Amino acid sequence: MPQPVAIHVFDNVILGTGVNDNLGKLGYDVQRLDNASELPARAAELKPFLIVIDLTIRIGDANGAIQAVKRDASLQHVRVIAYGDHQNEALLEAARRAGADVVTSNTAVASHLDEVVQQALT
Repeated sequence: MPQPVAIHVFDNVILGTGVNDNLGKLGYDVQRLDNASELPARAAELKPFLIVIDLTIRIGDANGAIQAVKRDASLQHVRVIAYGDHQNEALLEAARRAGADVVTSNTAVASHLDEVVQQALT
């Protein structure tokens, strides 16, 4: 049986690599993107089960990418987890408005990814 695809959008190698490893341990085939503007096209191509996106990515607009995915009728079922600095409430709130299913902190996604994924899927 093929593994479900998760797209992880990040450019912070230290945090991102750990999240990738943990997604793999949870049974996902993890595809990495380092440019948020590529997310809508890659999601349409790969038909992921889950998208995890670092809101502080330096290339592309993370919230714009989330909105584009959520506007695409063929991708509306895809669950989106967005994460960023817990002290930047404006950034986190913008992700909520963009349509992310779960918005959380860097610490939560790094330390409790399994629980965050379960929250996104329920």
